[in-house]
Amino acid sequence: MKTYSFLFQTYLFLLITIPSIAANTFKAKVEKATVYLNGAQLFSSHDVSLLQGVNEIIFEGVSPLLQAPSLQASGKGSFTIMEVRFDAIYPEVVAVAKPSAKKVKSLQLIGDSITEITLQLDEIADKMSALQTEKNILLNNRLIKGETKRDTLNLFKDAMEYLRNRLSNLNAETYKLKREQNLKNQLLTELQERQNQLSALINQVDNTGKPAPQANHRVIVSVLAEQPCLGSVSINYFVAEAGWTPEYDLRADNNTNKLQLTHKARITQNTGIDWSNALLTLATGTPMQSTIKPNLAPAYLSFYNAYQQVEKKKALSKTPQTLSFNEATASSVDKGNRYDDDMKDAVASYDWTTVSENILNTEYEVKLRYNIPADGKQHLVAIQTKDLKTNYNLSSVPKLDASAYLLAKITGWEDLNLIPGNSRIYFDGTYIGESFIDPNTTNDTLELSMGRDRGIVVQRKKLKDKTKEKVLLEEKTISVTYEIMVRNTKSVAAELHIDDQIPLSSNPGIVVKLTDSSKAKYDVETGKLSWEINLKPKESRKISFTYEVKIPKDKMIAGI
Repeated sequence: MKTYSFLFQTYLFLLITIPSIAANTFKAKVEKATVYLNGAQLFSSHDVSLLQGVNEIIFEGVSPLLQAPSLQASGKGSFTIMEVRFDAIYPEVVAVAKPSAKKVKSLQLIGDSITEITLQLDEIADKMSALQTEKNILLNNRLIKGETKRDTLNLFKDAMEYLRNRLSNLNAETYKLKREQNLKNQLLTELQERQNQLSALINQVDNTGKPAPQANHRVIVSVLAEQPCLGSVSINYFVAEAGWTPEYDLRADNNTNKLQLTHKARITQNTGIDWSNALLTLATGTPMQSTIKPNLAPAYLSFYNAYQQVEKKKALSKTPQTLSFNEATASSVDKGNRYDDDMKDAVASYDWTTVSENILNTEYEVKLRYNIPADGKQHLVAIQTKDLKTNYNLSSVPKLDASAYLLAKITGWEDLNLIPGNSRIYFDGTYIGESFIDPNTTNDTLELSMGRDRGIVVQRKKLKDKTKEKVLLEEKTISVTYEIMVRNTKSVAAELHIDDQIPLSSNPGIVVKLTDSSKAKYDVETGKLSWEINLKPKESRKISFTYEVKIPKDKMIAGI
């Protein structure tokens, strides 16, 4: 008895001295999401009431795509965070009702009958084909056609009698086979319908069981409290199936030199959980990349045998993107409205956005809550808007495109924290088209194409009457002249920048010389010609340039 009493006292002592683990389970609601260009950091938190000892705070319903190395936990209160881990609870397999053995056997028998009838139909088709072949042979026999030289009247009569009797038999057998074929097809249709009905009944039985619930993905935070207390626990983790792409709206005003730029973001997420009423922060960085600096390895030279290879290289020219712009017909937006002038203007989401920079990226914190479902679709958020002081000018490259483009040249763009993206262009309230903003440039001025100005007409042609060729001794000289005509059809003056070029020589046997440039600015290194032209309203202007190419007289040249 003393032994049992001692064991019981020891058991009670262990129950008192060893603290039990208290569990608090909460739904992991996404309260904040930091969305990167590729990926997102999701944040959840909850208030907790802790008992003395070890407590487990369980956040259920986290993203199944959670990347475990990125998982972090923090908190506020008089407790110590001991461990944070990610796991999943998989449901038990739901028992599925099985169909009766009688139905399964019936379905098998029907399948065997369908197979047998299909074979019988194939056999009938073969017999009918044989009868038709025999019929064709009879009808094409030379004796029946009377084509043999030894035909007699009696022989012909006997042949016709045989043909009549045999064709009658062949036709009777064919009709008999057709009737049998129709009956078989009817039976086959009935069997197939019965097979479909039985299959549907069996499938219905298979699906009567309740569908298995989805796995419950959880984050478990273990904390140690020396005494009961209140506090809050927060978790955050990275997921890859999310991101955002930049987009811009450019709104130009013909009456001012200002350009309004609205920076937007198209957010997509397919993380397996919805972001409901969540705060968003958009970051320009890309996390989860390698953080190890690459090292250079020694580079060694060696001899090799080069085989001569003749290559033809084609210069690829990127033509300006096609946009629709007609300043003469562009209509401004009616800025008046039917409400009182003293009413407060509506605000946009960018009015609730703050921009901050750190050593790695730029962050746009949107102080509005958004609902971003996990549907993989794009959801638009406006980030910021800026009024930029801009200089406008017209530019044309008639060799590539006989159009004049309206260009907006922006200075001080480095402070905008832009990243490359597509842009929609509006001029005087009218949609013009699309362009692309690439701030990754070393120029002090960011140049944006605002579209075509169809009020400026540009034509370029080669003057045949001034293209000459002459031979002197062993040398041949070819003179080429191009003419560019520009016309301002608008009622206001215009300044136009024109770029063209003459070819360059990469062969000492080919000598190129500019002989007339119409006062163009000439770049010897690139062969580029540039003109700045001031056009009065309705004014037309012609400029031309001429160059000579000297080559050996027995040679031919292309590309002039």
